[in-house]
Amino acid sequence: MKNMKISKIEAIEAMRPPLKQEGKWWDIRNKYGLGDSQSHQWKNSRLMFALKVTTDSGLHGLYYGCDGARLDVQMDRLRRHWALMQNENLLNFERLLEKTLQPLVDEPMDTCLWDLKGKFAGLPVHQLVGGAGRERIKAYASSFRDVGSPEEYADQAQACLEMGYQGYKIHVYCMLDPRTMTLGKKDMGYPDYDIEVCRAVRARVGDRMDLMLDPVGFYSLEESVRVGRELEKLNFKWFEEPMNENEHPERYAELRAQVKVPILSPEHAPGSFYTRAEWLRNGWTDFVRPSNDFTDMAKCMVVAQANRTRCEAHLGGFHKLQAIAAFPETVAEYYEMLLVEPGTEFYGFGFVPGGDPAFDRGDILVPQTPGMGLCDAVWDYAVENRLRSFEISKSNPDGLMTQHVAATVSQTK
Repeated sequence: MKNMKISKIEAIEAMRPPLKQEGKWWDIRNKYGLGDSQSHQWKNSRLMFALKVTTDSGLHGLYYGCDGARLDVQMDRLRRHWALMQNENLLNFERLLEKTLQPLVDEPMDTCLWDLKGKFAGLPVHQLVGGAGRERIKAYASSFRDVGSPEEYADQAQACLEMGYQGYKIHVYCMLDPRTMTLGKKDMGYPDYDIEVCRAVRARVGDRMDLMLDPVGFYSLEESVRVGRELEKLNFKWFEEPMNENEHPERYAELRAQVKVPILSPEHAPGSFYTRAEWLRNGWTDFVRPSNDFTDMAKCMVVAQANRTRCEAHLGGFHKLQAIAAFPETVAEYYEMLLVEPGTEFYGFGFVPGGDPAFDRGDILVPQTPGMGLCDAVWDYAVENRLRSFEISKSNPDGLMTQHVAATVSQTK
């Protein structure tokens, strides 16, 4: 049996270039007093985390992402990974999962190991799992919250339509109180005003786009029913996480009994694919959201396929794209492009050529190179702009963190 053994783990915390806060959509935000930290964590999102796992043959697997995987949080995990994987064949995924008694702890390591597995086999990861043969995935534009007035939401949807996006998802008001269009109390629900946004967007784009609504769990059951019935009239594609998923999830069954628009949930409920299977079995949802790492995503999609429904991935990235491409469109239809402005992915790495999946006339192109399709140049960028780094190897089994003075990085679009 062929083996792939670990020789080194390297991790870097680095700075990304700041966003250029200019143009129409930033002007609108400034008009309403929405700075770079309102509604999304823009002021923190400059921090990136990059991980490289190298094998005894010199093959390496990569991961890079935003600040959700800080180095100080990851170091103890990486030491545990090192101890776990020292004498294991990295191709034996399920054996590693059994040893941890849980999914392989986190998205970064899971991504690296699948990247390695694809490179070892000489195949893109989507051909190792499923192999649906998809080369292009439909993209929908996922709005940031607090875009502005209903007409300004409609303006953004139209701009996305003109770029080729085939769908547009509305994120509702969060920091902006639509009653006064001034800063209000965070994370309140405004269902009647959200309905006005949905009507304005549908009136603007007609039937040329699929539309979705994501209230981020702000609504009560009564509000969800009221909004859901309006979404039926407006022919929305799905109604995503309308209520809190962890408090009385059985209320989702009551919601489904009263509305016909498809429900997409759970998104944040813990328990990976086991929880998604439970929600489908209990009749709490129509479609499911998978967890974030590739292993869980693939298993969630099998659960959806077995239940003859869909599993629509949350946010973007190469590992999400590979999981979507592994299954037919009847299981996973869309790639979510989360926006700061139309055409710019919020969690993106487009400041390095090849750093993000390629967008082409409303589709995302599926990489056909071996592995995940991640860009080595982003690792090189992380090295050049690192703040802290961590390395563990046979010659350094305890793992050491090093502080660095990061280079000055310029703004990015």
